[in-house]
Amino acid sequence: MDRDQMVLSRLMHPCTVAEIRDLFPSYRTATRKLERFVKQKKVKVVGTVQLGKGRPTTVFCTQTVKTDCLRHEILLTKFLL
Repeated sequence: MDRDQMVLSRLMHPCTVAEIRDLFPSYRTATRKLERFVKQKKVKVVGTVQLGKGRPTTVFCTQTVKTDCLRHEILLTKFLL
């Protein structure tokens, strides 16, 4: 399985860039790849979530997720990974 397929399989659940970053050499490479996936319409930007102190982060997923339970979905994905 190549890296693109691994990224898309992880994005079956809502993820932030930080959760996919371990598949790439840097954070910037991960964000560029996700931007390409969004442009190709393989991945959707589901929303933003603020998990702690700091800036809100963008959430990506291959399917539609309800925005009112987005924080819960992110925490569940972190637990599963």
